[in-house]
Amino acid sequence: MNLTYSFPFYRISYTYDILAKYPQAVLGVGVVMQIRNASIVFEQVDGAKQYVSQNVGLVPALAVYARYEFPFGLVLSADIAGSYAKSAWFNGAGFEFEGSVLDASLRMGYLVQNDLELFGNLRFFGGTAEGTSTDSASTWTEPTDRFTKNNIATLAVSVGVNKAW
Repeated sequence: MNLTYSFPFYRISYTYDILAKYPQAVLGVGVVMQIRNASIVFEQVDGAKQYVSQNVGLVPALAVYARYEFPFGLVLSADIAGSYAKSAWFNGAGFEFEGSVLDASLRMGYLVQNDLELFGNLRFFGGTAEGTSTDSASTWTEPTDRFTKNNIATLAVSVGVNKAW
């Protein structure tokens, strides 16, 4: 069996710093707009049968960004964006669905110099989707089966160096 699970997305976000008068602290709240293309393909190796589920859509979300620099060089930060929706109204379609997305990054760093930070990062990305589309359009983004139910959860740990330019 050949399997393809693809979920590329592009995102733009805006946050407003509500602690702007504190130079060592940032607390931003805002919104995110994400364009995603969910594509799942199951295919027999000989190509005789294939199941395709593909859908392009907009995903609005809420965002929070926080950062605090301690006087002795420790830096803690969090970057979180997510949404949950359960309604036909939310996606502008005539069918019910339920979906969620969460992208959360927790970071701890140490300022070696004013412009050089060593850091460790823990990032979670996950989401869910469930529903049956009643759309009858026949475009390349339409699935061959109208029902979908999927979940994804990923965790990444990274370390690095950040230099302010």
